[in-house]
Amino acid sequence: AKLGAEIAGKIVALAVRKGETVTKGQAIARIDKRDLDIQVERAEALLKVREKEHKAVQSLKNKGLQGEVAFSKAQADLIEARAGLRNAKIALRNTAVIAPFNGVVERLYIELGDFVGVGDPVATLIDLSQIVIEADVSERHIQDLVIEQPAWVTFIDGQRTEGKIH
Repeated sequence: AKLGAEIAGKIVALAVRKGETVTKGQAIARIDKRDLDIQVERAEALLKVREKEHKAVQSLKNKGLQGEVAFSKAQADLIEARAGLRNAKIALRNTAVIAPFNGVVERLYIELGDFVGVGDPVATLIDLSQIVIEADVSERHIQDLVIEQPAWVTFIDGQRTEGKIH
């Protein structure tokens, strides 16, 4: 999998190197948060205000003292405040580039201090839990092979594993 940046910013931390094993959920790199935590606080405060406004307008509407337009506006403001908070939290969470599965870092496209844009490649991970090994077979032996037939592979370090022919 090629992992990309989901937010633009400066790389402030690299948690891995090429060839390292990573686990699902492990941070690969961190992008500068800038003022995102302040934006989350601001969005939380605005949401509290909008909730109180909505509650007050709803109370007045129930008593027949508030029009439908004002109530609808208060509802829209509340929905917008919830969305703003959700967006700020997502942006803050996206400052960490996270491994989506257990694997090995095949390539790092970034260095500490680099600036990345949204979608820029950060790293490539390889999932070694299932690997495909390609081998050539002579015409003389091809008729002896059957799809889903067991096959054994011996790696350079002597380790041996079993798979199936596809």
